[in-house]
This record gives sequence, C-alpha cells and structure tokens, in this order.
Amino acid sequence: MLFLSGVARYLFVPMAEAVIFAMIASYFLSRTLVPTLVMLMMRKSHGQAATTNEEARPSLLQRLYRSFDRRFERVRRAYTLLLSSLLAHRGPFIAFFLGFCLLSCGLFPVLGRDFFPTVDAGQIRLHMRAPTGTRIE
Repeated sequence: MLFLSGVARYLFVPMAEAVIFAMIASYFLSRTLVPTLVMLMMRKSHGQAATTNEEARPSLLQRLYRSFDRRFERVRRAYTLLLSSLLAHRGPFIAFFLGFCLLSCGLFPVLGRDFFPTVDAGQIRLHMRAPTGTRIE
C-alpha cells in the first residue's frame, strides 16, 4: 500500500485505510465497550449482591433489552401462527400463490425493457476538460 503510485494509489489506498480503521475500531470496541455492556447486563448472574434499588428498577439497558425481546417474541409468535395456518391450508395457498405468479407474468408487456440507453455504434463521444488554449487534433 505504501509503495503504490499513480491510479492504483488513488484507488487502493483509501480502501485499505478504510479496512484498517474498521479493524482498529472493531478491536477497540471488542476490548472496551463489549465487556462493559456484558458486565452491566450480567451483573446479578455472577453472584454479586444486588441492592434493593436495583431489584426495584432495572437499568436502562435491561429495560431496552426486555422491550426488544417482548416485541421480537410477538413478531415470532405471529409468524409461527401464520405459517402454521398456511401449512394447514396448503391447497388453497398453493393455488393462490401460483395464481399470483401467473397474474404477475401478465405485467410483462407493461414493464420497461431498456436497461441501457440506445447507442449509435458509429458515434463516439468524448468529454474532457482541458486548459484554455489546448489544441484538439
């Protein structure tokens, strides 16, 4: 990375620096923030005596975790119910799904097909900026 020059230097050095900084940040967070958060979340499970204030009101991190966990479990329960009801009624669901796929194929004539603009192969355009007075030959 240090001995590159020209275009390769402008392309690869910023990418390499980004990777290096990301690895340094990851190492720093894994050695500082993560252990601190683990100690806050696992405070009572390591045999440390809990005070009555902590038992009465959980910390902000614990409340956030419990709130996320409740919502996640609610979504998981709804997904499980939906999946089990669809599995119980396989025939109608398969018919509905295949009908939806066939109807979607009916949209084909309406959809655009031009991923790339039309190009005249005999024409070449070159856009460049040059100092005033540069001769074009």
